[in-house]
Amino acid sequence: QYFTPRPLIEIMVSLIGRNKILNSLAYGSKVKVLDPACGTGGFLVYLMQENLGLLEQRLRSQEITQRVHDELYRAVKKDIFFGSDANKGVAEAAKMNMIIAGDGHSNIKAEDSLTLDAKNWQISKPDCDIILTNPPFGTSESDSLSSRDRTQYALTSTKGQNLFLQKMVLSTVTG
Repeated sequence: QYFTPRPLIEIMVSLIGRNKILNSLAYGSKVKVLDPACGTGGFLVYLMQENLGLLEQRLRSQEITQRVHDELYRAVKKDIFFGSDANKGVAEAAKMNMIIAGDGHSNIKAEDSLTLDAKNWQISKPDCDIILTNPPFGTSESDSLSSRDRTQYALTSTKGQNLFLQKMVLSTVTG
């Protein structure tokens, strides 16, 4: 396992736009952020704390009212961040890290994200606005995926990185 270094997480988060999540929420849009190979939750913890910090700044600078702050605060802590990891122990560590960081409702699941029955993301129901991840590279999924699981992928491959990339593209909301 390889856990993503904090500087790389910071760069990836800056590329999506520092205010994207809060601005979307403030304008009434739902936002779903997913890390389908979350490990211990580094991306999710960082992004959640970043958004909570930005929210506090907006309140202090009187850009938003207390009521708007409270509504957005609840949404950031409950409805936005989702993660999955195939390793149950690592997924539990991610869940614990999210709770420690202030997550009021952890949406972390111990599941193999590449299966057809994965709960946090499905190609048949694209609902992810942002996917930040460092998926496992160089893995073979030939033993872990059933022939039924493989039907969701247009391009056949047993390489984990190819399957993750396909599912990321196909599970992201477009438009």
